Amino acid sequence: MRSGNSDEAGSSKTTLLSVCRKLAPTLDVKLTVTEEGVTNTATDAQDWVRIAGEELLLDRCPEHFERRFSDHDLQEFAVKASANLRLINDMNGRPIARICIIAADTYMLGEPSIAGAITVGGFFASRLQGIAGFIIGEAKRASRDNAVPIMPGEQLAEWATEQAALIPTLYAAPESQASAAQTIRICGGQTGDLPIANYGGAWLSAPEIASLTLPDQIVILDSLTCEFELKHVNGLIFDPGVFVTNASGLPAVFQDSRGSVYGGWYLNSNGMPATLGGAVIEAVAKVWGVSPNALGAASNFDRENDVVIGRASGKEIRTKAYVIRRPEALPIAQTTN
Repeated sequence: MRSGNSDEAGSSKTTLLSVCRKLAPTLDVKLTVTEEGVTNTATDAQDWVRIAGEELLLDRCPEHFERRFSDHDLQEFAVKASANLRLINDMNGRPIARICIIAADTYMLGEPSIAGAITVGGFFASRLQGIAGFIIGEAKRASRDNAVPIMPGEQLAEWATEQAALIPTLYAAPESQASAAQTIRICGGQTGDLPIANYGGAWLSAPEIASLTLPDQIVILDSLTCEFELKHVNGLIFDPGVFVTNASGLPAVFQDSRGSVYGGWYLNSNGMPATLGGAVIEAVAKVWGVSPNALGAASNFDRENDVVIGRASGKEIRTKAYVIRRPEALPIAQTTN
């Protein structure tokens, strides 16, 4: 654990001071720590809204269970991420969050990452994945190991939508940007120009997908299927209408002490899956001239077996995938839901 002493910046030494800063990162009162006869201030009253962004991210945020990057790499990443931190106040002007969105699948992506946390009464309560910084929450149990944000969903979605334009300053790789887009979608935001799926060998955003000419049936192939089941299929050429993206599960953005997801797999207000696969379907609905609600009502969002996705060495390649078929056209303007 990184030391919180200002004269030991970047040190990996664990001290009582550094532990207290991570256990009580958002207190409304001053916290002092005496160690080996020396008294230091661990946190000042509400200083989490004032301290430098990189200090907040490195000295206060919880560390990942597996340390895979050097202090130098994390420091460079924290400096970039700190520029994306936003202070969010409630309707009375009280700070309830200081957060930014980062890529969630960092183990597979090989990117530095910083976790976040929900705090209750100023103390760490539960982890955040894909969101760095702190959100004030309320406990669901007396043990305070299960907490949810007090921020209204509409406010969370507005913040997430703003973050979409900031993600390219953190990541150049489209896979990392897509991972951040997934967190944005889970938070109810719009992914904007961030890539959400690979189509025909290129990563495309929702507006780019909405501008395509597509067949009356599309196939959504989960990226994990490509990475594991199909990785040994040489020369695979996907058929027209096949999108590859995250479609079968959601990262655990809001966690309790056991790493559980709040909400799990769910549908958004359009009746679409909260996965990036759902974002693809919403964009395809625009191509087909139907409302997302109508398309959602016509689909069960279950993977089908033995779906033809392409060809390799002259042979059809089949696997499990989501098949979305165009219903009878329903003009978007006629939809009232």
